[in-house]
Order: sequence, then C-alpha cells, then structure tokens
Amino acid sequence: MARSVVRLVFSLLLLVASWAPAAAQFDPARVPAQAPAVAALYPEPRVTYTTPSFAPGRVDFTSYAELARFLAATSEGVAHVAVRTMGWSQEGRSIAAVIFAQGGPDIAALRRNGRPTVLIIGQQHGNEPAGGEAALVVIARLARGDLAPLLEHINVVVVPRANPDGAEAFRRMTSNGIDLNRDHVLARTPEARVLIGLMRELDPALVIDGHEYTVAGGWVRNFGGLARPDVLIQAATQANLTPAITLLQDGTFLPALRNAFDARALTHDWYFTADRDPKVVNMGGIEPELARNASGLRHAAGIVIETRGIGIGRTNWKRRVFAQVTAMEAALATAARNHVALNVARDESRRFDLARDPARMLVVRARQSPERRDLVFVDPVSGALRPVTVDWRSSLKLIPEVSRPRPWGYVLPPSAMEAARRLVELGVAVDTLGAQARLTVERYRTLSIEAGAGETILGRFELERGEEALPAGSFVVTLDQRLATLAALLLEPDSASGYVAHRLVALDAAGRVPILRIAEPPDTHVLALYPLQ
Repeated sequence: MARSVVRLVFSLLLLVASWAPAAAQFDPARVPAQAPAVAALYPEPRVTYTTPSFAPGRVDFTSYAELARFLAATSEGVAHVAVRTMGWSQEGRSIAAVIFAQGGPDIAALRRNGRPTVLIIGQQHGNEPAGGEAALVVIARLARGDLAPLLEHINVVVVPRANPDGAEAFRRMTSNGIDLNRDHVLARTPEARVLIGLMRELDPALVIDGHEYTVAGGWVRNFGGLARPDVLIQAATQANLTPAITLLQDGTFLPALRNAFDARALTHDWYFTADRDPKVVNMGGIEPELARNASGLRHAAGIVIETRGIGIGRTNWKRRVFAQVTAMEAALATAARNHVALNVARDESRRFDLARDPARMLVVRARQSPERRDLVFVDPVSGALRPVTVDWRSSLKLIPEVSRPRPWGYVLPPSAMEAARRLVELGVAVDTLGAQARLTVERYRTLSIEAGAGETILGRFELERGEEALPAGSFVVTLDQRLATLAALLLEPDSASGYVAHRLVALDAAGRVPILRIAEPPDTHVLALYPLQ
C-alpha cells in the first residue's frame, strides 16, 4: 500500500511538472570558455554516470521533472529504499528524501534499529548543481549497486535537492531571497523547516552538505588567478562544539576524505571564501545558522563539500560530480567502519552538554584567528600555477569575544510567542509559566546598539542581577536538555545568529532586552511550568 501511494504521488508530480513551462536553468552562451592549458589541469575521470544530466548531447542540468522520474525509477521494487516527500518549496515543488535502511526504510524504524544515520544534503544553493547530481549517483549505488552493503551498519537518508525552486531557476537563493544555508536556526523558509524537521526526526550522527564554490570572480581580481582545488572541505567549526564531535570530525572523517581525494588525484584544501578586504581570505563561517555548524550543535559531525563550479556552467562537469561522489562515498564507508564510534560520540556529546559545569563558559561571540598562509591559484590563460601568500582567517582556532557562564535557563516574555514557537520547531523544549513567580534573575544592560549585516543589529551588553516578577504566560527555556547550547546561542542577545540580532525578539522602547537569565536552579515549588506544544 505504501509503495502504491509513493508511485501515485510521483505520478502526480510528473503531471504537474509537465504543465509547467520549460525554463532554461542557465544560459550556456554566457559561460566563458576555459583555456586549453587550464583544461589540461582537470582531466575527465574515467567513470560513467547515468544520471539525467549526463545524457548524450546534454547542455544543461537535471530538471525537477527528471529528478522526480529518476527517484521513482531508482526506488521501484527495492525493499530497502523509500522516497518520502518531506515538504514543499515556496513555488510548490516537492522536497524529497530518499531513505535507505535494512529491515525497513521508515524514519520511525531508523530511530529504533540502533544504526547511526548519515544525512546527505544536495543543492541548498540552486546554482551549485554538482552536489545534487552526485547525490543521485550515490542514491543509485545505494539502491542497486556497490554501496548497498554499507547499510548493514548505517542508515542513509539523501535529500538530493533541498532548494528545488532555486535549482529550476539556476539561482542561489530560495524564492523569497533567503540563503537556505543561512536559515538553519531562524527557519524563515519552508525549505529550511523541511531540513530542520528532518534533522529532528532522524537525529543523524553525520551530515554531509554538498556545495560548489566560485572559480573566478574576486580570485582573478584580487590574486590574478582562478581558484585551483577540485574540492574544498570543512567540518563544523563553532566555538561551543563538544570534544566528542570535534574529535570525530578531525580524527576520523576529515582524514578519510583527504585520503580518498589523494587516491583519485583530486586536489583539495580547506574551504575558503573571499573577504570584503581584497587581500584577505576566510575559512568557512563559524555561526550556528550554517548547516554543518547547526549539525555540530545537534551532536552530529557536520561536513561541507565544495567543488569548483560557480560561474563555469558545465565546464569540468564530470570531474566536479566525481569529486563530490568521492567525498560522499568515503564518508559513507568511514561511517560504516566506525558505526559504533558514531553512536558513542553522539551519546558522549549529549552527556557533555547536559552536564552542569559552572566553570564551562558559553562562547556567545567569537572571531577567526589571523594567520599568513600560502595558496595556489591558476593563471586563467597560461594555466601556470601561481603561489600567493594571503592574510588567512582560520576557523580552526577561534578567539572568544563574548563569553558568559551558562545559566540554568532563560525567560522570554509572553509577547515572544513567535520566538518560542521557532525554538520548539528546532526541537528545543520550551515551558510556559502557569502562575506569576518572583525570582532573582540576570538582566542584560544595553551598552550599545549598532546596525549589523542586512537588517540585523549588533549589540553590546553586560549582566546585572536583580529581583523580577515573572508574569504568567512567560516562556522558560531550561538548559537541562540536549539542544541546550543551540538554545543558549539563540537567546543570548549579542549572538550574531540570535533572535535579538535578527529582531525576532525586539528590544523595548528604552532599548532593553526582554530576555532574562535564571542563573541558579530555583526551588522546584517556585515555578509552575507546562510544556509548550
């Protein structure tokens, strides 16, 4: 019955897709030609792929309708595979997850079978197609090919196209102009809410996020060359990661991926991006809003895979997909070999976050550490390698800017219902205060407020203690829960990813923060708390 429903859903999706006018995903005529000497640095791998974008004579990428047909055909008749529509994009396209598990590919069964789950996310950015196409290659190999035996030790869930609207229009953003990979804690888009809901349901031990990076652009202007590496990688880099997750990423998965790239002659480096300063190069960001960092704060190893692709159309297309497949394959094989360690690391990470340690500080805001580092760029005409020494901002060693002791919990006013609702949506436990209570609390005294990036604000605050009457209907978030660190980073007002910075919790008319901290556990009879559903 379930499979009949799946077939019916996909038939309807194909019918709807056939009514929609065909739209070119990108204009091949606008893609600059690659110089022969540059092309020689990136030979085509000797592999054969049968996913839609590799059809003979193809000049664009896999469409939404082709994706739906591919998933339906690949999963048909395979007992350990199920395709589930997790939600819908802003333009009404389905966001599908392909579930692989021995003994029943059902999310509820995944939570019971004891095997760690690996989540692969493709194409959060619509103009970065290689990760999504590689996800289709991996789906086929898990369904009917050589990767299927790995399912004896792990479950795998693949979301090949997280941003279907962006992919169909070949644009980075979602339809409302929000960057999906900056929305994993604010949940402003239905696409992000799909991924957040999936994270809650799956409780994965490893998250792999497939992207592509800019090849020319500022690199040519600032350093006189094209970005060279086939693939850039970075694990979760957030100042509050637990030791177990950091060790799992740095000691197990990153070395395995690098070894796989070396074995297949793929050049690789840390993930890096341009800065406003033309002479500075940054590693990937450190805020909780990014998928890999949000994963780390959820007690999963989180790794981003970036292949050289933005701005070059289908140039080196097979090699880009090959690099993504190499990373995903190595991550899955490593997870299967270390399946017990993945479960242990996740459990240890949770226990670490639950432990109340007065000496353990919450790093509310941090910055990357400055270094000097050598990078190699490629001359866009001659193909010559051009070593350049750059000012490098490292995410591997973070410098705390604002740190505070962890409180017992936070209090939000009754007017902050939307913020409370979003916390619950993330999986954070929120209680409602059933009767007025008077407690000693810590208030935030506002020192300064200035404009931040976009419409955000950047504030400086200090704590002061005092008595406060908490009205009935206030929301209480205690930190005796497994997402305690994530919740705290959203509720501290000077956190760049927080609800105050993004104006989800507004300052009052006098510029004061309406969030309060309860530093020490109150007497149990003082607070009448009821779970917010």
